[in-house]
Amino acid sequence: MVTERARLREVAAPGWRRWASQAAIAWALGYGSVRVYWALGAAPSPPPTGTDLVAFTGWWPVALCAAAAVVVAVLRRARWRRPLTVAAWCVTAALAAGSALLLLDVVGILLPGVDLAVHPAAVLSRAACLASGVLVGATALCYQRHWRGAWLACGRTGEAARPERPPGWAWLAAWVAVAGCLVRE
Repeated sequence: MVTERARLREVAAPGWRRWASQAAIAWALGYGSVRVYWALGAAPSPPPTGTDLVAFTGWWPVALCAAAAVVVAVLRRARWRRPLTVAAWCVTAALAAGSALLLLDVVGILLPGVDLAVHPAAVLSRAACLASGVLVGATALCYQRHWRGAWLACGRTGEAARPERPPGWAWLAAWVAVAGCLVRE
């Protein structure tokens, strides 16, 4: 029997909650198939590291994509809270760490005069790795909120669906920060 509060939590859930897990699995399988092709010998070797991902070379990115797909698929079905959540966040962290050079790529694209070489295949691979990490993390966040009994939209465990208005000092601090930025510009 679904309680009224549980039904309201589901209704108030953000739209991405409904498709995040399916997208994470599809993205991990798609990116994983590209990594299989590259592991078989067609991988690009961009400078400065000779690989597109920081800590993962060869078949390790394939294993990471497989782990992402498996942990998300199991999260959707299983009832073990803590071990699966820890595994999902570990996979998310590994995917984010592997795509760390994406920041240098963004700098190289935005500031072409700094002499950073930008290789399109490596940039796309790093962006795909980071996107996979974001999708796995979003699925893990939904899973945590669901099993905690929290609202899926905001993570609160109280009765209210919407968070309260921020206090006055927070608004003042935000506007002081904006003013400071404008003065500096």
